[in-house]
Amino acid sequence: MIRWMTISLLVTAALPIPAQGQSNDVPGVVRRGFDALRPGGYLAALDEWTKGWTTPQAGERRRALETELEPVLTSGGPVRLYDLLASTDDADGARHVYATIVHDDIAMYVDVVARWAGSDWQITDIRVSHDAKQVLPPALLAPSKSRS
Repeated sequence: MIRWMTISLLVTAALPIPAQGQSNDVPGVVRRGFDALRPGGYLAALDEWTKGWTTPQAGERRRALETELEPVLTSGGPVRLYDLLASTDDADGARHVYATIVHDDIAMYVDVVARWAGSDWQITDIRVSHDAKQVLPPALLAPSKSRS
């Protein structure tokens, strides 16, 4: 019993404390897109992320995203894994989910933006770059301070 409590305390102490505006909730649509990356590639992720787009401009918007993201997402070979770094809510009600996508040779940084749309979350923007500074907020770029 004591050993289990010690392990629990150690694991709890290692978990990051969410900053103000930070959310531990990753919308299902965002997670499903990331989960689709490895087996199906970036098009499978886009399929998940754009499923709820029903406006007349949705097809055009989807093609523009494919054109914009294809060179970045296909330049490193197949996706090996992804790591969800943080989920934060901004003042406008958008939830940003920041992640790293690891390919054979490179890592890419992603900001998937979702908004609550009545009954579910919808993706409103996706930003991807090989340069973390282009996508991640400063708080995620700063070296983490170890806790005593």
